[in-house]
Amino acid sequence: MRKIAIVGSPNVGKSLLFNRLTGAYVTVSNYPGTTVEVSCGKTRIGDEEFEVVDTPGMYSLLPISEEERVSRDILIDERPCVVIHAIDAKNLERMLPLTLQLIEAALPVILVLNIIDEAEQIGMKIDLRHLEQQIFEKYQVELPAVAPQYQGVEIDRPMEEQRLAESRVRLERLGDVNAGAVSEYEELKSRQEFLSAQMRDLEESLESLRKAIQKINLTTKKRFEETFHLVNERFQHLFPRLFRGGRAELRLTEGEDLMTSGVDLFVQPPGKRLSHVGLLSGGEKAMSAIAFVFSMFLVKPSPFCILDEVDAPLDDANVDRFHQLLTEMLPRSQFILITHNRRTMEQCSRLYGVTMEEPGISKLVSVKLTETLPLAS
Repeated sequence: MRKIAIVGSPNVGKSLLFNRLTGAYVTVSNYPGTTVEVSCGKTRIGDEEFEVVDTPGMYSLLPISEEERVSRDILIDERPCVVIHAIDAKNLERMLPLTLQLIEAALPVILVLNIIDEAEQIGMKIDLRHLEQQIFEKYQVELPAVAPQYQGVEIDRPMEEQRLAESRVRLERLGDVNAGAVSEYEELKSRQEFLSAQMRDLEESLESLRKAIQKINLTTKKRFEETFHLVNERFQHLFPRLFRGGRAELRLTEGEDLMTSGVDLFVQPPGKRLSHVGLLSGGEKAMSAIAFVFSMFLVKPSPFCILDEVDAPLDDANVDRFHQLLTEMLPRSQFILITHNRRTMEQCSRLYGVTMEEPGISKLVSVKLTETLPLAS
């Protein structure tokens, strides 16, 4: 079904024209892929039925807004057989460039002037001579001389379209007659060579980056797998020591994909079933975390380790086990503990505390226990 498109700026009477053509009020729906509303209807002219489309408001074929882009896609991509351009008479000069753009796009255009009577009442007159001059300057065609040739003549559209296509081919065969074409070509060629070189550099850099990422991924997977098995082995050894029995293990959360998988701790304290560490009590969680952290230190120790209130949820028996394991780790790392536990303070070689001898004045106190304890004894 051939299509008739109605175009124009907003509030110019397109809806009324649509209603007159289709005999129905405007019904709208979103244009595919957008939120822009487009009105559609049908009309019959003679024995042929046409689809009538009321496009969103537009001012130019060079789109700025989303509505203009949709209108341009309808005109350029769907190629209606007739474009009705509705113009408010008082804005004729402002909107005429759109008419010229439609003609340049090889679209058959019918120009409809709205509220002509109102324009004449306020003293506005359409300067046809000025319009004819603009068209002549643009297309070198005198309308008074050409218009009588087509008055009352039925146009064979397929034949005219074929003539238009042949004219375009002949025009293309004329070639470039721009006197500055050579210099423009050299400038564009230089620019193209520069951009091509930049593109090659980017492609080479991208390929080098891909190779580096692949190498990093392979190395990361290998090292993670090795470290995971070593830490899991240490964890399975330390956990029974701290709990005086039971068993524990590390498991990957996402199967075989080492790059995206996480690590879960599954532990079984003595007398309990194997479960996730999140189901344990506070003290059991703390002891499990201590076993896991020290397992990593046994594989890859660091110079310093800061432990903040790790012994807070532990009872005296578990604190003593923690101290025993901490003492074994001292040759590997130096430990800084933040604690309020008296037993833990007794195991330290140096204490730092904050006191307030006078109200509002804090004082830092340090004690080196390795020197003080022999004196006290």
